Amino acid sequence: MSTLNKKNLTLIALGMAYPDKLSPVQLQKTVFLFQQCLEEGGWTSIIDKFYQFQPYDYGPFCQDIYEDTHDLSKQGLATIERSPNSQFLLYGASETGRSKSQQLESHLMPPVKEYFNNLSAWVRHQTFSSLLSSIYEKYPSMAVNSIFRT
Repeated sequence: MSTLNKKNLTLIALGMAYPDKLSPVQLQKTVFLFQQCLEEGGWTSIIDKFYQFQPYDYGPFCQDIYEDTHDLSKQGLATIERSPNSQFLLYGASETGRSKSQQLESHLMPPVKEYFNNLSAWVRHQTFSSLLSSIYEKYPSMAVNSIFRT
């Protein structure tokens, strides 16, 4: 199996959500949870370098994810658009990005791919509050700087 880079992990997160778009919180938390899965499952050899998440206003946060998503957008693999109902951006995979994501997913071991798919769906079906509450419960160190209280 070939090794993925962290930008690939972001593309997989976007691709697994396709055709849905992810809010900033959903994108950050999906990639965070993907990494936690790899670390906790002992599958760290799948990826060459991990994002460095810091506890922030709404839990685990890494600015590099946005920078990588902008790079993916410039390559035609991701879409970034303003939400019609808020000031936030929405992040998604383009059709080309979804295809590339599926190629990358083929490098994942079946249990990892299945877990990622389930995790991606779970994140998208959570409310903002339930998503943060769940992450804070499992990873309390990521709640230390939060402005959100459960």
